[in-house]
This record gives sequence, structure tokens and C-alpha cells, in this order.
Amino acid sequence: MARAPTPFQLKDHPTVQAVVAHFRNHGLGLNAYASAASKQPTLTLQRPETLIHNIEQVTAHFAKHGLRLSDYIKAALKQPQLFGQRPITIIANVETVVTHFTAEGLVYRDYLRACLRQPQLFYQQPATIIGNVQKVVTRFAAEGLLAPHYLSTALRQPTLFVQAPGTLIGNLETLDRHFAADGLSIPRLLAAAQKNPSLLYQSPKTLIENVEAVLRRFPIIRRADYLSAVMRQPSLFSTRADTVASRVDAVVASFASDGLTPAPYLDAD
Repeated sequence: MARAPTPFQLKDHPTVQAVVAHFRNHGLGLNAYASAASKQPTLTLQRPETLIHNIEQVTAHFAKHGLRLSDYIKAALKQPQLFGQRPITIIANVETVVTHFTAEGLVYRDYLRACLRQPQLFYQQPATIIGNVQKVVTRFAAEGLLAPHYLSTALRQPTLFVQAPGTLIGNLETLDRHFAADGLSIPRLLAAAQKNPSLLYQSPKTLIENVEAVLRRFPIIRRADYLSAVMRQPSLFSTRADTVASRVDAVVASFASDGLTPAPYLDAD
């Protein structure tokens, strides 16, 4: 079985050079495109005119919604199959999702920004994306989750559009079970997730350990007080204990001459 050509070998390929020459003024470099073509070898089998047309048609269609050619090229370099995919398919994928959620407040400009950050959204089946959102919303509807709220969170963290809903649901339920005795109900966790979406997609084991490790590191902190602080500043769920400790130590060191020690500082926080 022949080995795929390396980016170095592809730099001299006529199709690669033609596409790069056409888009050079829009930020496409030879090294970057040769690397993309090595990951998606079929790009060297298509006519350069076709590849150029594929990119330009998508950006022309969505230009009125703020999609720039240079930005779409960057997204395609992350997901090289976008260079070779038919523009009618990409356009339909985006339009289907936005049309479905228009009543919930989703607009093209915001969704296209999410697609640029998560280029998989351009080519993934819209039915899958829609289902991913709806299953999470349906599961937590009784706890107060509304589609507009969840869409807003997903737009800030577009991986939520593509991640398996069962995983996201299980992550939040695990946090709920662990902290139930502390009063961190699912509605409260959902509110925190709007500020820190990682509560939904990051491993709950990691999030739980981040919190518990801080409490072990600073036994003087009352559990209820720290969890209250975590809910006010949900990024603390994702912050490692040694990072929290170093921040505390730095503040205390800065004011040591004024008599500040960890105990009153932590009590104040």
C-alpha cells in the first residue's frame, strides 16, 4: 500500500500550487495548504477550479451574514474536507440548523461564528446537530433549561453542538449526585454552566477533584463557603487545586507585611 505523500512532497503539486496562488491574498500559505492536502489526499485529485469554487461559493452565499473568505479558509485548513465538499451541501447544512432554531433566537451570524470555531459543524449532518441540542434540552426541561439558554451556551462553546448528548447529560448528573448533599442541584449547576460551559463537557471526575483538592489543601475553608464561591465563579470548577493555591499564596505574600495570612484571606473570599 502506497504511503500518503508528505506536505513537503505536495508543495510542488500543480493543484496545490494553483489553489494557493488563487487564495494567497486571503491568507492561504503553501505550507499550510500542503499540510492540509496531505491529510486529505483526494484534494490533489480534484481540479483546482473545483476546489476554489467550493470555497468561494460558500463564502459568497454567507457574506451578508459576516462570513469572510479568509476566515472560512482557516476553518477549511482545520478540516481539509471542506475544500473538496460541494458548496450546496455546506450551505444546506448551515441553513437547516439555523432555520430549525430560528424561533429560539439562533441567527446566522452567531452560528457561523460557532462553525468557524468548530468547523465540523459545516459538514456534520444537521439532523445530528439538532438532535444533540434537543436531547439535552428535553432531559433538563423540568429543571428549567430552555432551548434559547442552551443555544446561547453552545454558541460560546461550540463543541456542545457536536458532543454526544448522553455524555453531556451524564456529566451533569454525576456532578449533581456528588454535590447533592451540598445543595448543588441541577438547576443551580445549569445556571453555572451558562457561565462555564465546561461543566457540561469536561470530565466530572476532574471537576469534582478540582474542588475536593482545594478543600483538602485548605482545611480551614468551610465546605459550604467554598462551594458558594465556586457557584459564584464557576471557573473554579475547572481550576486545578495547585493553581488556586498558588494564587492564594501570591496574594498572601504580597500583603504579608500588613499581617495578612491565608486564614482571614480565605474567610474573606
